[in-house]
Amino acid sequence: MKKFLNNITLLVVGACLFACDANEAVENKTPITIGAIGVAGTTQVRAADNTFFQEGDVLNVNEYKFAYNAVNGQWTPVGGILYQEDWTPQDIALSFGSETLVANQTTAEALHGADYIKGAGMLTGNVISSDGNLTHAYTRIDIRLTKTGEWSSAQEFLAYVESVKYDTGADEVSFYVRPESGNVIVASAVMPFEFDTNPVAFEATIATASGRELALKSTVSGDDFAGKCITISANLEQRAPLSDIVIDVNDWYDVGSIDDLAANEVDKSVEHALAFVEWANTSSEWNAGFTLEYDIDLSDVAWEEIALAQGRFYGVLDGNGHSITGLKAGNTTTTQIALCKYLYGAVKNLTFIDAEITGTSYVGVITASNSGTIENCIVSNSNITGTGSTIGAIAASGSGTIINCTVENCFVEGVVQRIGGVVGLNTGKIINSKVNNVTVDGTTGFYVGGIAGDNYGLIINSHVDGGEIKSTSYLLGGIAGAEGSVIACSVNNVTLSADNELGGISNCGSVIASLITNSTINTTRYSLGGIIGRSYGVAYKLQGNIAMFTSVTNGRTPVGGVVGETKDDDPTLIKDNYWYSTPFPDGTNALGDISYSNITDANHGCTSFTDLSTVVEEAVSAMNTAIADYNADADDDKKCNYQWQYTAQNGFELVATN
Repeated sequence: MKKFLNNITLLVVGACLFACDANEAVENKTPITIGAIGVAGTTQVRAADNTFFQEGDVLNVNEYKFAYNAVNGQWTPVGGILYQEDWTPQDIALSFGSETLVANQTTAEALHGADYIKGAGMLTGNVISSDGNLTHAYTRIDIRLTKTGEWSSAQEFLAYVESVKYDTGADEVSFYVRPESGNVIVASAVMPFEFDTNPVAFEATIATASGRELALKSTVSGDDFAGKCITISANLEQRAPLSDIVIDVNDWYDVGSIDDLAANEVDKSVEHALAFVEWANTSSEWNAGFTLEYDIDLSDVAWEEIALAQGRFYGVLDGNGHSITGLKAGNTTTTQIALCKYLYGAVKNLTFIDAEITGTSYVGVITASNSGTIENCIVSNSNITGTGSTIGAIAASGSGTIINCTVENCFVEGVVQRIGGVVGLNTGKIINSKVNNVTVDGTTGFYVGGIAGDNYGLIINSHVDGGEIKSTSYLLGGIAGAEGSVIACSVNNVTLSADNELGGISNCGSVIASLITNSTINTTRYSLGGIIGRSYGVAYKLQGNIAMFTSVTNGRTPVGGVVGETKDDDPTLIKDNYWYSTPFPDGTNALGDISYSNITDANHGCTSFTDLSTVVEEAVSAMNTAIADYNADADDDKKCNYQWQYTAQNGFELVATN
């Protein structure tokens, strides 16, 4: 797998700065890191032949070694890590080629990650020529710019500063500019900072995206700046029209050593977010694997289109347990809105928080069309809205697989058809997934369901708990709006309402070993059923299901404890179902009004009850028999590997069988 971190690191590394892996620090010790070896303000050289340092050159500090990296000019620890607490004044040796330079470190002050190192008596011009003492040479300066006044967006502010430069008199130093948050920009540089006067006048030039130049001025008192970090803070206010301004800074201060600064590392969330956006908009490696190494917060990052969502993704995006917060995409006139438009690969182990996805049709958080696999993903506290059809929180539509996914505390809305808590249109498989406290609002649309709006595929061991599923139209179900197969699923504590053709599990289709409990259900007109709303004479199988409502309201018949209306008189297809009769209107039977059909048995092998304890043992047995009967005919990749059990303490539960 290609680490997505590697794509990000190129965007955030500062000039001349190097840090050991923080995970290598032990017992709160701080690793010693080495900058470049050279004389302050001059070119790095390696020996009397005036050539550059090369691969294979080694810096020995006590018994520890640092190897030179010719690509980035950094010294990388080899073997053990040298910590600040381990430092004592001892010899330092530079080995390059066949030559070795030994220098005595005469003070106990450690080397710092932001330092160059200079030597007294060891340099002749740019050439290392003799022994001498190694001491600090450089100072780190951080300029913190805070957004004030009226900016149109955080993104405008973050893009406003193009560069920051400082003239040392000998040369011009460029600062590394990075966002610290949506309201703060930090510019950092490592430079020689030695002056004969006290206080020191400091002036930097800020070049802006509008072509303006801002002068930032300050003064500093003190001496011995080497090895220190100085922070200069200022406000950057949006002005209309923008003009050249001078920022007078009086609140700058010395925050101590560079290691003190490292111990309070700044939040890089916006930095990571901008890098993620750049990756999504520029990468062409859509058949590769990418792994997130940190959480991404897009709350203050504006983006209108995502390249990832414009193409066909064949790779793997592994969230690695991390989250993406504040994903915002789409508008009310655009179709196929999601992070990824066409998914043929996989997205896994990733949580989406506070997403706002808007479009006309084919709207979802992860993909508009799933032909791959979405696994172990969560969509939380998000709004997914469409003015057309095929709307889902995880995916708009899909022939692929969705497994072990959760949608929680979300609002999903569509207007025309195919609106679902997980997916709008399912022609693939949804396995072991959950919808918790979600409102699925079909408004005036049809095919509306808690898991899938329209289901021509397979849904196994998936559950809806809490929330509301509603439409002023028809074809609505707790799990699916219509069609397909639903195996070992449940609906609990949900309010379902539609004009007509409403089922507790699905409006129509095969439903096996599933149950609805503690829920309310109502239609303003006809075809209301505890398990399915209406069967059109198709050979749907309804076996081993339980319907338990706290409230049932219907405008008029037909209404049934198991099926609202059916024309199927095959006793091998509708059997061993159980329904709690108390909330239903007096005279209700299992199969609704059968006066339109050829059915002679209004209960057709189904059992009503007023006390669950009297039937629960045989009902659970019937559910597991239904699963076994289904598995006997199912392909291996479509088998249900779960069984139901019931205890007074935990109620109904599914347990894995392998």
